[in-house]
Amino acid sequence: MLKGSLIGCAIVFLGWIIPVVHFVSGPIGPFIGGLVGASVGGVKGRNSIAMGFVMGIFVMCLIFLLWGGLMFVLWILSSSSLDADLIGELGFMDRLYNYDLVVLVVGAIGLYTMILGTLGALISGLFLQKKSTT
Repeated sequence: MLKGSLIGCAIVFLGWIIPVVHFVSGPIGPFIGGLVGASVGGVKGRNSIAMGFVMGIFVMCLIFLLWGGLMFVLWILSSSSLDADLIGELGFMDRLYNYDLVVLVVGAIGLYTMILGTLGALISGLFLQKKSTT
């Protein structure tokens, strides 16, 4: 299950990173990740729900790590005199310091990933069960 969750999260992030197709693959990435991850990991039945939950937790943790890294980079840039005016004009720091909004957005993305990852894993589990009975 852990192997399938990691594969599913990798597919989700690859769908977000590729700039040409992320408008299509980004929204359905968790479903595809759950489908492929469950088939590779051999996840069936109730483990599909757990796999979707783990995928959502992994995605939320990775987004928080990326957010923290962005905060660190912007903090370094804002301490230099050259880029401080540009960062202040764009208002990045004000938006990133709004922790309630960040937690809300990350939680929504995590819940979305949990639901679609679970659906993909359930469908993959059904295909695996049909394959094993025939």
